[in-house]
Amino acid sequence: FSYRTNWKLLSAAFASAAEHVITFRTEQTLIEKVSEDLQQLVSRKYEALVLRPALTDPKIHRAFMRSIRFAHKDYLRSLEELEEGVATFVSKQTENYSSPPRSDDVIVNIDWRTQLQKVDHIPHTFEKTP
Repeated sequence: FSYRTNWKLLSAAFASAAEHVITFRTEQTLIEKVSEDLQQLVSRKYEALVLRPALTDPKIHRAFMRSIRFAHKDYLRSLEELEEGVATFVSKQTENYSSPPRSDDVIVNIDWRTQLQKVDHIPHTFEKTP
């Protein structure tokens, strides 16, 4: 982390400690609560800066659509190479595959929560030891 980031983390830790120091009826220690709050802060920053789902989701969707269109062209090319009788039978049985699906019909849903699990290992990797 950069020098400025250390101060931001320290500030967040102090704010968390001040918030949780007056809580009496919990089983978690103050250190555990502050650590949990800092982990959530780092996770949110990781998602916003590294994963960037708002920017990445459309790119993945476009790449997926290009792959579908390419596969459909390959499918049509394969149909042309079949014998006429077989090609006619296949084309009749698969009429709904005569054109590739529209972009609106394809839903790509990325599970970003699983990607956030990777951030759990970051603090241990960059932890400073005396």
